[in-house]
Amino acid sequence: MKYFAVFSPMLDEEKNKHYRPDHLAFIQEQLDKGNIFAKGRFADGAGGLVIYQADSYAEVEAIAKQDPYVIKGARGYIFMNGKCPSVNCKRETGYLSYRYPVSRFWNPRD
Repeated sequence: MKYFAVFSPMLDEEKNKHYRPDHLAFIQEQLDKGNIFAKGRFADGAGGLVIYQADSYAEVEAIAKQDPYVIKGARGYIFMNGKCPSVNCKRETGYLSYRYPVSRFWNPRD
């Protein structure tokens, strides 16, 4: 099993508010199925992060595309798999780079 971090950048705040109950129900469903390792929104309101556990990128992408936020255009999605050796990965390796650790923006209680 691999871990895939899916970043959900905010695209439309009004749609985000409107579809939040649907998104939360979707997330709970994925938690109940054992597909989510961790999740939370960014403290600055820029979006959120879900860490999925699955065997393949294709499996996670299929799940992420079902999120009501994605379907309705409230948020996008960006993948990063669990092969990255640190939080300072470079774009040239195909991974996102971070300026700060994720924990600075992510509130796991939400």
